[in-house]
Amino acid sequence: MLGKVFEDVLQTLGLVDREDPLTAMVAKSLIEYAKAGVRDPDRLKALTVQAFTQQQQQQQQIQRKRACSKLFPYETCGGSPRRVYENANKLTAL
Repeated sequence: MLGKVFEDVLQTLGLVDREDPLTAMVAKSLIEYAKAGVRDPDRLKALTVQAFTQQQQQQQQIQRKRACSKLFPYETCGGSPRRVYENANKLTAL
C-alpha cells in the first residue's frame, strides 16, 4: 500500500528522479504519517502532498527574504524607516 501511495505522491508533485533529495523527503514524510497511524491511502497521500507543498512554500519565502534583504536591507523587506535613516547616517559618517 505505501508503495502505491508513494508513487501517487511523486506523480502529483512531478518528481521523477529517484536520486533527487526531494524524493527522499517525500518518503520520510509518508513514513512518518504511516507510523503515526494514518492508514487510509487517500489520507496518506493528501497529508504528504500538503506537508511537502507547505515546506516548499516556506523555503521559497525564506529564499525571497534573503534575496530581498541583500538587495534592499530595510526599505522593502519589512525594516523600519528609522533603521533606514540610521544606516544612511552611518554611510555618510564614513
